[in-house]
Amino acid sequence: MDSIKNVLVPIDFSKDSNAALSAANNFAQMSNSKVHLVNFFFPSDNVKQKHPKKAVLGNEDEIYQRQLDEEYQKILDELKSLAEKTLDPELKGKAFAVAAEISESFERFLEEVKIDFIIAGDESSKGLLEFFEGSRSENMLQDADVPVMVVEDSDDFVFDDIMIATDLSLEIPVTSLGICKFFQSNGATVHFVNVITTDVDTKKEVKGKIEQLAENAGFEEYEIFITRSEKEVDGIREAIKEISPDLVLMKTYEKSRVWRLIFGSLTEKVIRDWDVHVLAEKVDNH
Repeated sequence: MDSIKNVLVPIDFSKDSNAALSAANNFAQMSNSKVHLVNFFFPSDNVKQKHPKKAVLGNEDEIYQRQLDEEYQKILDELKSLAEKTLDPELKGKAFAVAAEISESFERFLEEVKIDFIIAGDESSKGLLEFFEGSRSENMLQDADVPVMVVEDSDDFVFDDIMIATDLSLEIPVTSLGICKFFQSNGATVHFVNVITTDVDTKKEVKGKIEQLAENAGFEEYEIFITRSEKEVDGIREAIKEISPDLVLMKTYEKSRVWRLIFGSLTEKVIRDWDVHVLAEKVDNH
């Protein structure tokens, strides 16, 4: 797959992120791409106790910097060891350790490192703190200008059915659609899905719009699923139940954290509520 050369897997050494690394290895075998690892870490308690007001990257204090360098090297060695155990030798890329919180530095990191695709574990919990601040997966979707796949596990990284959720708008997730076509070339069936939430459009009109969209995106073979529901999330739920997809493609729009707190994100709801891999790409809504 020519458009995907470098895949990034954020690693926090949890079961979920390890599953994402295995999934990335499977994808890289199919697409002949490289897999890179990154870990975002806070300086350890030992560093903070010695310098409670100076635990920031770039501090000139020699003792602090030496301790930080030791912690950095330890994490880097762990990443390299994990890559050795999980990735095929020809697929291994680089390992990165970043001394900063992921929500503060992920966007800046992506600007400095050339990445085409991110595969992440579903580490989002239902905790109260995460409810108010947003999950790592949702923050990652907002910060990344490349497609993000959130995987449930790596054991079933074989796609028989792919569901493309479309709102029929003009914004096209070009790279993600290319990934779906890649999986289709490897045997997957593609299903275009639309949820009609008003009485304005008929199913016949929506079907025509989907056919035009699919043609513009370069799909020749596909299935269409159209349903009516007052709430889009309920229609998506019905489609997932009917199709039983292995992967769901959804667009995500850049919105403020306040907007997401009040209204939530449909993509995040699918990630949280259904046992399915989710492929998402941020599109410009201006």
